[in-house]
Amino acid sequence: MIQISNLLVFYLLTLWASFCYGQTRVYRADTRSPDQLRTVGGFMPRGLGGALQVAPNVSMYNHARGAVNGQSTDSDGYVSTTITEARAIQFLEESLGGSGYVYTVAGARNFVQVSGTLGQYSPYVDELEYAALGGFHWSRVIGWAQYRGDPSGPVQVGAFISNEDYDPTRYGNDAVNQGEPSLAGFPGGHAGWSLAPWNAFANGNCGRKLRLRQSNCKSAATAVALAQAFLDKECSGGACS
Repeated sequence: MIQISNLLVFYLLTLWASFCYGQTRVYRADTRSPDQLRTVGGFMPRGLGGALQVAPNVSMYNHARGAVNGQSTDSDGYVSTTITEARAIQFLEESLGGSGYVYTVAGARNFVQVSGTLGQYSPYVDELEYAALGGFHWSRVIGWAQYRGDPSGPVQVGAFISNEDYDPTRYGNDAVNQGEPSLAGFPGGHAGWSLAPWNAFANGNCGRKLRLRQSNCKSAATAVALAQAFLDKECSGGACS
């Protein structure tokens, strides 16, 4: 039964990845106003004061699980976005009281599909999340719509507003990342380290040597080092700026 369940999850994730291939836009629900975000320069992870830096906690597994209150942890190195506007509005209603903003954002290679990274170990597949490693600058925001809370659900206030700081000639053609196993960041002893594709980043060829017990499996490098290597590769030359 467990094997069938895992195969079903893998099949659904494959279908989703196929649907999302070439996706260039994502959405972010937030209570902060455009003026507030413009002032600070964009959407920064809780663990950082600037965009496109590596925070102390860049485990995608820890990010997906979140804090006890359902929000990001204070050391989180990612900024959450979702692939559908409807899911962002739903999050605004369920987690932010219904009032706030839904921002439309031009994606980049540092926007990484959570379920494509964690596979069957992704805890909230229905969130359709793309986590931006290191966050993203204000200039990537295409525009926004404001919402107010209502018993029937968030109600849009006014029209969609385009961001004057967004440059369509610079952004808008970069596809988001459909998953990066090196960013999984499972804890030591986690079953994922003994399975492909994550065992390629584990110590001692986990999953390839029967004598190596799962409890001894862990990442061969620190999560911070792997995250920095990912940014250096995918965002070289200012590709994610």
